[in-house]
Amino acid sequence: MGETLYDQVVGPQNLGRRVRVYAPVGTHETLLAYLVRRLLKTARTHRSSIRLSMKNISIDTLIRSPFETIAEQGIHLHPALPLPRNLYGEGRLNSKGIDLSNEKRFATTARKTQRIGRAILPRRIHHQWQSTRRTG
Repeated sequence: MGETLYDQVVGPQNLGRRVRVYAPVGTHETLLAYLVRRLLKTARTHRSSIRLSMKNISIDTLIRSPFETIAEQGIHLHPALPLPRNLYGEGRLNSKGIDLSNEKRFATTARKTQRIGRAILPRRIHHQWQSTRRTG
């Protein structure tokens, strides 16, 4: 179903993004729960899939921010729903978090995480281990 999008995104000649394709494994109960989630997700993304297959829709329309659409339609937050910062109530503020959809911020966070990891982990963890046969 997503082959067209995959072909446009993957590889250095396109957007150069990495994509993970997987197949679930597990018990019947696990797979059934997975199937239900996939069906719900498919229903939500069906409209997007149809739009991708339409030839007369521009790239700008496809990649348009949903926030712009919401603003145009005059949709507002429900007053009874707390903002993420106030999710836990008055007594405990939620953390700000990191916007990993921002590529620059993601790259900066990844570099900082790697640097911190190298600084706090023992050097032996970074050693390339090899197994050998033990005799005697």
